[in-house]
Amino acid sequence: MTPESLYWILRWIIANPEKEVHDEFTSPEYNSHAGERRVLMLAQDIVHCAPHGRLKTPKQVSTAMSVRHLSAALNE
Repeated sequence: MTPESLYWILRWIIANPEKEVHDEFTSPEYNSHAGERRVLMLAQDIVHCAPHGRLKTPKQVSTAMSVRHLSAALNE
């Protein structure tokens, strides 16, 4: 869902680039699952915002469904 170049630039920014070699598409040492989720979350937000919200990513769809289910439960 996210372009590879966007994923790598966000991963490079978040993984503290001062400690890494500055080669093109070098994978920084990044072993945190929470960090990977953060990178994917930001990438999906950027992909959603770029075409002014016309493209729905899994994050936006699941958030909308969660809010709908919670509001339906409150109204019962």
